[in-house]
Amino acid sequence: MKILVIGYMHSKHDKRVFRTVQAFSKCHDVLYQYLANEKEDNYKDGNISYIPVQYGKISEKKSMWEYLKEALRRVNFDRKILHLIESVDCDVVYFHHFLPTMPVKAFRLAKKLQRTVIYDVHEYHPQNFLSFLPGTLKKLKEYAA
Repeated sequence: MKILVIGYMHSKHDKRVFRTVQAFSKCHDVLYQYLANEKEDNYKDGNISYIPVQYGKISEKKSMWEYLKEALRRVNFDRKILHLIESVDCDVVYFHHFLPTMPVKAFRLAKKLQRTVIYDVHEYHPQNFLSFLPGTLKKLKEYAA
């Protein structure tokens, strides 16, 4: 069985995600997508195939234009994740996060491809989610939940 682990914006050695990858790799082949800030090549080590997806450095946002630019970068990043889900051969897709710009699309795509979907909900509370939102939007997000 092959398991695609979507680490999404988690770094390569994020302790929760990487522990999951290591546990799965004891019995299965694992394809592990993680966030790369710089250009990295795919490689394989044992039962783990490492798949870095580059996002680049998250910039300090000071204007609405910079927030819009960041949102567009996120859409492009989410499209890369969708392409990965569609292009790799696997039996299970294990999500450590959903794609904020397309919250249901990745799940639907995996199900359409007849893959088992597992969604790991950890630390999902408004204070940590979409923390880049400015001023009033940030307060609304945090206190409306």
